[in-house]
Amino acid sequence: MEASGEMPNTSLIVGCLEASVGAIVAGRGPWLSGFQSALITSLDSNTDLRRVRAVTQAMDKWVGCRFLGDGLVMPVDLLSNVADLDLLTGFDEVWFFQNEPSLPKPPGVSLVGPVRLGVDQTPPLLGDWMEESSCELGLGDGTGLNFVTHRKDIAAAILEAADHRH
Repeated sequence: MEASGEMPNTSLIVGCLEASVGAIVAGRGPWLSGFQSALITSLDSNTDLRRVRAVTQAMDKWVGCRFLGDGLVMPVDLLSNVADLDLLTGFDEVWFFQNEPSLPKPPGVSLVGPVRLGVDQTPPLLGDWMEESSCELGLGDGTGLNFVTHRKDIAAAILEAADHRH
């Protein structure tokens, strides 16, 4: 586990852990129940999910899913379907919301490796977009699990979930 902490001059709590988005989501921890919607913005480094065949095929079966920008919005309770289909295999990025998001993730904001939050510079615009879109949590992996939130309880839950994965 690497450093996590509050970023100076912001209310963001960031960190990079030895875990993955797939493992954290597959654990179906109680922290997930606090969210209504997820915005998936990267699957295996693919950032235009409209072009991911497995996503477009599965959308016929997933009620309540829609594209937002290049990402896929879905109810959190369907997120386990993505994990079950082995779509969360690394270099993935998922954002969590208490309500359905209406603002796509801006270009240049990425939590996918090789960036390591808490070690590398936090992407510009990240805090502003999270606030404007009411995003509560972002997870991205590739070279560890990056997380970003402004809530200490969520950060603690992610740290605990990552510890239980070992």
